[in-house]
Amino acid sequence: MCIALALVLGCGLALGEEAEKPRPLVLITNVKNPINDISKRELGRIYVKKMHYWENGERCVPIDQAGTSQTRKDFYLLVLNKDLYEMKRYWMQETMTGNGTPPVTLDKSATVKRYVRKIKGSVGYIYADEVDDTVKVLHVINLPEFNSLEDEVVDDKAETETETPSLDDASAP
Repeated sequence: MCIALALVLGCGLALGEEAEKPRPLVLITNVKNPINDISKRELGRIYVKKMHYWENGERCVPIDQAGTSQTRKDFYLLVLNKDLYEMKRYWMQETMTGNGTPPVTLDKSATVKRYVRKIKGSVGYIYADEVDDTVKVLHVINLPEFNSLEDEVVDDKAETETETPSLDDASAP
């Protein structure tokens, strides 16, 4: 009887506790990058290295977080609807066939911010609570999970495309 009561009380406490809210991600770039927004499709293409240049002609330099970090897991699920295993397989195939190399990988958000601050065309992702004035937050069209810092988003681009980019999408940048 004591065991059953302990289990019931334990369940009650677990049910009454608030679940930890997920930390929202933001996309960051160098403060001198004139780009203010990007579509989910463009973002995905940058991270699979199918889009190499920004609209202004500046080279895109995608930066990844550490290999198995929660930040990286969250990013790839949101942007490409892929888990880390699928991304690892994709980059192994691309590397072995000579078609490309994965983005630069850095160990933590502070390092990502330092890199983004130094490289004008760079783009990275961090949690919203890690943003400071050394980086610029990009608005990601069609991906509200990335726009948590904005109270109201005004969409200048007529963007109707909502599908997730494919890893095989090799159409022109």
